[in-house]
Amino acid sequence: MIEKNIWKTESLSPLTISKWIISDMEMISNGGFSPLIGFMAEKDYQSVLKYSASGKRITMDASGYSSCNKGRGESINVGDEVALYSDEGELCGVIQVEEMFEYDKLEEAKLDYKTMDDNHPGVKKLFEQGDIYIAGSIFLVNRPSHKPFEEFYMSPNETRKMFNALGWSTVVGFTRPEVAEVLIKG
Repeated sequence: MIEKNIWKTESLSPLTISKWIISDMEMISNGGFSPLIGFMAEKDYQSVLKYSASGKRITMDASGYSSCNKGRGESINVGDEVALYSDEGELCGVIQVEEMFEYDKLEEAKLDYKTMDDNHPGVKKLFEQGDIYIAGSIFLVNRPSHKPFEEFYMSPNETRKMFNALGWSTVVGFTRPEVAEVLIKG
């Protein structure tokens, strides 16, 4: 089990991940992307993509995917535990690699974002990320900093308690800038 072997991370294959993936790891680990416990496998990915194509909006990038480039992916194997690092070299977490698969970026852009225009921030990010998705359970080692907003940070459970205490039954929140932008533009 990953938690019991965290001291072994120095001997694991390293993989540098984006801030976006670090954020997704935090959301998976704190229940924000419940019921996910890791990055989704191809079968789940295809299901989400098909659901999105049916007109029922699902933001793929908020669904838990970790990517890498083909060259880097060749040194990672199914069954490996991989140490995940930020661009700054901080250990963020560990993934137990359960599956790796190539995906069609154009198809994902078309079905999820309804555009292939790389001026769209989500499509731009998709086109810039790696060509292989890595699926597997994750364990967050270091929660990312939320400075300068640390005092306002709350986990999903903490926000639910606050909403109940305030008597709120309807809440709108934004996890990504492009979602807020779409809603503002209407």
